[in-house]
Amino acid sequence: MNEYMDANEHDAGMDMEELLSLYLDEELDEETLAYVRERLETDPEWQEAFEELQNTVQAIGGLPLEATPERELWPEIVAKRRAGGFAGEESRKRRWWPHTTPQLIAAGLAALLVPFGLALTLRLRDGPEHRVTVNLPLRAPPAPSTRGLDASEIRRLQREYARAMREYERSYRDAARMRERSRGVQLQRGAMDAMIALLHDENVQVREQAVRALAEFESPQAVAPIGEVLLDDPAVQVKTAAAWALGEMEHPGAISSLGAALLRDPNVDVRRMAAWALGEIENPAGINALGRALVNDRDHQVQSMAAWALGEIENPGAVRALGIALNDNSNAPNIRRMAAWALGEIESPQAVVALGAALMNDPDREVQSTAAWALGEIESPQAVNALGRALLEASSPDVRQQAAWALGEIESPAALDALATAVEKERNAEVRRMILWAIAEIGN
Repeated sequence: MNEYMDANEHDAGMDMEELLSLYLDEELDEETLAYVRERLETDPEWQEAFEELQNTVQAIGGLPLEATPERELWPEIVAKRRAGGFAGEESRKRRWWPHTTPQLIAAGLAALLVPFGLALTLRLRDGPEHRVTVNLPLRAPPAPSTRGLDASEIRRLQREYARAMREYERSYRDAARMRERSRGVQLQRGAMDAMIALLHDENVQVREQAVRALAEFESPQAVAPIGEVLLDDPAVQVKTAAAWALGEMEHPGAISSLGAALLRDPNVDVRRMAAWALGEIENPAGINALGRALVNDRDHQVQSMAAWALGEIENPGAVRALGIALNDNSNAPNIRRMAAWALGEIESPQAVVALGAALMNDPDREVQSTAAWALGEIESPQAVNALGRALLEASSPDVRQQAAWALGEIESPAALDALATAVEKERNAEVRRMILWAIAEIGN
């Protein structure tokens, strides 16, 4: 039994705070639970400590969690990725054979086996740039001659020969393993070529499954064929699978075709998946297409996905487009909220003006709250005035609480006047606690 749950130890220095914590988490056995309840009913010290613990837990629960766009992502993407509906989700983290590792092994073997063997060329992954040479030993090192040597020199030579034999045996085993792996690489390459050929099959399901299978190889050679499918295949489901595959592979060579699909494909599902894939690749080269889609696409889920992707890339080059989307109240609230989240992820002071305007003027309180969170993430003193006004004037307690948190994150003494005024007039207990936390943060 956990030592904190042993009722026999209550009088032997048991920690009151730990018992109360376990009581709050409902992790006590019946005997200890009865003991704690009795103390809470009769002991003022325990009552005060328990109330303080409850307040601490509530205050922590009121702190803003780091925003995540998952709830705003295209639900089909989230559901299928969680359920493993898209082939290759688990395998994307397992590279069959990263070429850098075998190259290093081969280089080491080559240096080790030069005295004994024959050069064997292995072709790893794709193309001649991945050729490495391994020296496969043909024979064991010859036994040294001991003619004319005294006993000590003979023993020395025997020790050296024994070491050489052990080295030889280990090297031979390593080279044999390398040879077996090279056969596996050739089989993998053959399978990949077969999948690429199936991209042109007459059957839609065959083409779709071929695309998904190619994502598992994660080979740069598959990027161009899948990109062609994304742009040219007549079937929406195949093009959507192609965009997904390119996102799974996370290769920057896919950015051009994904950007073209995002901006030109007539199907909403394909455009959404292309935006998602660009977010997965996280390369600044995708910012231009994503920014244009965010501002100009007429589907609000495509726009929201584009904003999410820009937040994933975390590049200040996206601030302008995100600011435009955030301050355009004709956009759906989920677009504006995602734009505010993305600006918080980028953490650029260039976004303070747009976020401050959203905090004060947006009609949606969740957008206002997210804007306050983003300003806290950026931690720029330029945001203090807008956050102070929101703390004193916002009608929503959630927005006021988030504004107080953001001021505590910025830790600027310039916020103390607004915080002091707010703590006197605030009637919401949760907001008051956050204001006091912020004042303490600035004081510290």
